[in-house]
Amino acid sequence: MQYAKIAQRNSYAGLERDNSLWWRDFWHHGIIGERVSKGLRLSYSERVLEHFENPRNVGELTDADGDARLEHPVCGDIMRIMIKVADGRIAQIRFKSRGCVASIAAGSCLTEMVAGKPLALARSVSREQLVEAMGGLPSASVHASHLAMDVLRQALRQLP
Repeated sequence: MQYAKIAQRNSYAGLERDNSLWWRDFWHHGIIGERVSKGLRLSYSERVLEHFENPRNVGELTDADGDARLEHPVCGDIMRIMIKVADGRIAQIRFKSRGCVASIAAGSCLTEMVAGKPLALARSVSREQLVEAMGGLPSASVHASHLAMDVLRQALRQLP
């Protein structure tokens, strides 16, 4: 396969110091560009690129009320979301991710969408709303939105 490379970056958001997620040697490079052969296009919206290059809410929360970690069974992307709640709202939310461009962008965008929101509203956010907020995703990257939503839902299930 030939690629017209626009950018290539390492794909980590906050996982460098988390040894629990380094169970195997994994280094994934996100290639942002277009596949030249057969006309298949793999490109990301400006919003996806902005969240990937400048991810929001990356890090950990000590004494989180909800803390979930999942690995995508096919691609191996890993995401962790930690939530602190106050007065029925998401007071703080942080994520860590190791994976592709879309996974990092999905974690960043999703945490922005639900930060400060009432728990009921956070629980009602759909995967389609996340993809729309990201400005769309190529079909090969839709798995990232599923991973982010699954991790959020698992963390929210731990809350009262």
